[in-house]
Amino acid sequence: MHRARSGGCAVALACMTLACTAPPPVAARDDPRPAADAVTVTPLGAGDAFGPLAASANGQLVFGIDESRRAVVAFDPRTPDRRRDAIAPAGAGVAAPVALGCLPGDLVAVVTRSGEEWALRTFRIAPAAAADPSTPVQSLRVGRAAGGGASVGLAVSQSRDWLAIAGLPEPVDPVVRAVFAGASVRPLSSEACPSVPAGRRVIAAAVSPADELVLVDASTQGAAPAEVSFHDSAGREILRVDTGLFNVRGAAFTRGDGALWLIADDATVVQQPAGLWRLDAVIRARRQAVRATCVARLPSPRGIACALERSIVVSHGGSKPGLVRIDPAASRRPERENEREPEDQPPR
Repeated sequence: MHRARSGGCAVALACMTLACTAPPPVAARDDPRPAADAVTVTPLGAGDAFGPLAASANGQLVFGIDESRRAVVAFDPRTPDRRRDAIAPAGAGVAAPVALGCLPGDLVAVVTRSGEEWALRTFRIAPAAAADPSTPVQSLRVGRAAGGGASVGLAVSQSRDWLAIAGLPEPVDPVVRAVFAGASVRPLSSEACPSVPAGRRVIAAAVSPADELVLVDASTQGAAPAEVSFHDSAGREILRVDTGLFNVRGAAFTRGDGALWLIADDATVVQQPAGLWRLDAVIRARRQAVRATCVARLPSPRGIACALERSIVVSHGGSKPGLVRIDPAASRRPERENEREPEDQPPR
């Protein structure tokens, strides 16, 4: 765990402080007290084998990869019955969708894989018909790699017109970025991208409200919890903290308050339940840290997207896979440094 090294760290920590918890309450890690607030969990569909999710720029639509059909589906998180194919199913010989993100306007960017060939493709989404997966608006080669795509994520900035693909398998660079203007995405590059510490791999990515690239990485040996790091536009690390969580599957920031949420699978060795977790900023032993709280238990979470003002949509697996919308209660005021909770105060 490292101290903050620039003014951006205060912004990074502020993104993680706003709070809400869920019934049945699950105590925070290292925090024996019960949760106080509530969330509402609304099923959006059962039996849907959705993987990664992404929300439109205004949060009114959520796009998800229907992995059973290799299609991209659009749906209104407020009205579960309103859904349609945004990109038609990828048939034989057509690259399959692996991760996705929404660009401004009516464009959706999709990371695809065909055999060992990886690419970034953009599609124009129309309300009347599904886009043809074989005829993208633009296709950019990412590279060639034989590894799986379970940890690949696409993070899109809504303020400075750039995107990042993270978690790519070797020998492809683990993080690549590109800028875009209108419908045109410039070539992908690893320049100004964060370097991943030795012995770690990226497992999730998001963009903070302060336009920082946020990466979640884990030990390649699986022996340590995941860490979250914030990076400026030059790729410099400005904050790194231990989440205390294992098996993280995704990350996203809520729109209304900038809180950072993670989805994680269960880890029986440390009695970690699978579900949606909120990260709260604390000061522990005179260092900036985070405390993870499980706010909703969900089996085998697969994808996460923050829609509307504070709603969070999560896809999950298990014996009854499906989609849920989680609506946290109103946020608490962030704790000031002189209002730290007893277990997080530095020793006197």
